[in-house]
Amino acid sequence: MVRSRNTADKNGVGNCRRWKSKVAAWAVTAALGLCFTGGIGICEAVTPPPGQLPVSVAMTVHLLGLTGFDEQRKTFDADIYVALEWNDSRLANPAEGARPAFYADNAAEMRLREIWWPHLEFVNTGMPSVTNRALTISPDGRVQYVMGITASFRSNLDLRRFPFDRQVLEIRIQSFLFQDSVLVFRDAGNNRETIDHNSLEDLDLREIRSYVHTARGLGLAMSTADTRYSEYVLEFKTVRASGYYVMAVIVPMLFVTLMSFLIYFIDPGFVFGRANILLGCLMAFVGTQFAVKNNLPHVSYATVIDRLTLANYGWLSAALLETVLITTIWKNQPERRRRVDQLCARWLPPLFAITAGVLLFV
Repeated sequence: MVRSRNTADKNGVGNCRRWKSKVAAWAVTAALGLCFTGGIGICEAVTPPPGQLPVSVAMTVHLLGLTGFDEQRKTFDADIYVALEWNDSRLANPAEGARPAFYADNAAEMRLREIWWPHLEFVNTGMPSVTNRALTISPDGRVQYVMGITASFRSNLDLRRFPFDRQVLEIRIQSFLFQDSVLVFRDAGNNRETIDHNSLEDLDLREIRSYVHTARGLGLAMSTADTRYSEYVLEFKTVRASGYYVMAVIVPMLFVTLMSFLIYFIDPGFVFGRANILLGCLMAFVGTQFAVKNNLPHVSYATVIDRLTLANYGWLSAALLETVLITTIWKNQPERRRRVDQLCARWLPPLFAITAGVLLFV
């Protein structure tokens, strides 16, 4: 009987806990329902300011600095400041002598939960880090919100001309909640004079521009097949500083290939000398490739360095083939061997220079 009573007591406690959990869940759901519906509509914190829709929100994004660039992950790191401004007559303070209300950091975050704001979403980044924020509400209902953002942004890269490529990097910002029928961004400009704020050694920032357009998205309107949001885009046009790759990859490869042409000035009978030069060039070439391969982008198409690498392997293979021919098939034809060596020594270096120039600069 004791065992059955204990079991019943445990079942009773378990049922009680389950009912408490259900009641708590219902209470939270009811609270959210009251907040978002309020019996008659959406709560004030989500309801757009009164007046004509869509609400116009002025935005500008200032670049503080590019701090990282990863070709393999197709991302770039940036520190930016985002400034927003809109009007909400519900926040106006008509009292005489009223001053703007200022909120910083946590106070700004708490105040935003009580008022309407655009609810920004950074489209091409996962989880941006907000470094600081400030909110100012003027007596006339004008709201200004500024926040600092540090994040790693995804970008579509075209690396076919790597390491002489030019990249267009973008930061894309939408509203998470409101479609373009409710909210539209307006480019406030004033962000094009920050070109000097670039701390990367391998990218040269040439131009900054911003624009607003309409983009498709999901947001919270998942029941609608085609949803459109106003999107603010900050665009950076960059040129790669290719000095490192030229000195560490391209120049060594060209020198190795040029060294392989020395075999045409060695007597065809000295086979081991020719073979040693070709083997040394091949080992130097492969060693250079292994040393720098981790710094090269992993893409499915051929870059300039990839094409130059294949061309150099082709020249080494041609030199090896010529050595095999004159030491086997034409072994007993010294005049032909000498003539072939002369032709190769005369024409292959210029052809190699032309090929390298075309691959590097065209």
